[in-house]
Amino acid sequence: MAPAASGASSEAQAATSGLVGIGKSRAAIEIAISEAATAIEKATPEAAAAAATSSRSGLARKRIPCTSGSNWTEEQLQFFNIHVVREAGFEAFFKEKPREQFNQEVAEFLDLNLEVVRPKTKGVVSSQVKHVAKDLIAVTKSHRNDESAVDDMSKSLLQLFDYDSGERSVRTRCTLQLEMSNRKTEATPDVCVEDEDSSIRLLVGKVRNLKGHHPVPQLIADAIAAYQENVDLCERLVLPAYPGEKVIPGIVMLGTRPAFYLIHMTKALSDCVKQGEKPEFVTMVQEYVPPNLPVTISDAMLDKRFWAALPISKITQLRLKIVMATRLASRTMVRVVAGPFKLHASLSVTLCGFSVAICPRLDHATNSTVAAWDIIEQVEHFLNLKLGLLCDLGVRV
Repeated sequence: MAPAASGASSEAQAATSGLVGIGKSRAAIEIAISEAATAIEKATPEAAAAAATSSRSGLARKRIPCTSGSNWTEEQLQFFNIHVVREAGFEAFFKEKPREQFNQEVAEFLDLNLEVVRPKTKGVVSSQVKHVAKDLIAVTKSHRNDESAVDDMSKSLLQLFDYDSGERSVRTRCTLQLEMSNRKTEATPDVCVEDEDSSIRLLVGKVRNLKGHHPVPQLIADAIAAYQENVDLCERLVLPAYPGEKVIPGIVMLGTRPAFYLIHMTKALSDCVKQGEKPEFVTMVQEYVPPNLPVTISDAMLDKRFWAALPISKITQLRLKIVMATRLASRTMVRVVAGPFKLHASLSVTLCGFSVAICPRLDHATNSTVAAWDIIEQVEHFLNLKLGLLCDLGVRV
């Protein structure tokens, strides 16, 4: 026991021991209780500070409740001193230049003009590329909004780039055990790459259409769970000890738009998570978001920028105007795609050469669907297209 706490306990005992001979005097009892409370209160800060420090590890014993991986937020990252740092460019993140030579299937996929291919893929030669193209197109269907399509696309892309070669395999809907705060819970990465011995090599998560969803913290929770499982696996199979420091790569998919992460895992961080203790060190996570991708969320891989002559800044400004106008009019999710093709959605219309997909919202008060064409009229009125509001952007209406 800390000296301050011991002294306070003695003072409290001395103050309360006088109660025996007081003869149950109410005033005397109140005085004795007050003196005992004061003695304990004086000792509380030092006693709490002593109890909050581990003499064995020197870690501050601030606790955090056990939380499943799918419920991690910035709160858990802040508690465990995990900092996400965005890298400036490709080479700074990957430590190498972009590749220029690819195998035949990858080269065909990279040269594929998906605006021409969709909705039919008859012109695609490789069956594997055709499979990837179908999965990618499925993600961009506005009316579907199916999260499983993102998982399928992520898996087929990893397989296209040979992440399932040799002893590796690509799995979806995995369940990993996560030890946190002396309890066991689960982490559920959407896609993972693992070896035949089941050790996890790479993780993929996605942005869900749910309020309060935090994809990056949840990807990091998945990485911590993967590290813990890899350590346990080596111990169970009597394999060489798993490295005390390991970089676990991860990807977060926002529709077809990827963001890349390198999570610098350590045994020390894993132990802190297991015990629910706040570490005194910092864990770094590198982030790389490819630049110059379109504003649209789901169709990042479909946009080949038909309007090559128009500056990207003007295209972006035009997109923002259309998206803002449509959302103000419809109060629903909208997607804007550059191209001459038609979208397979409940409603699509062309504004300034952009195909705009609209999912009419349900008015719960009247249990009826908002008139879609009224929305379009409001959008056109807002943009004032006929009066040439967008002429300053260099767009011919």
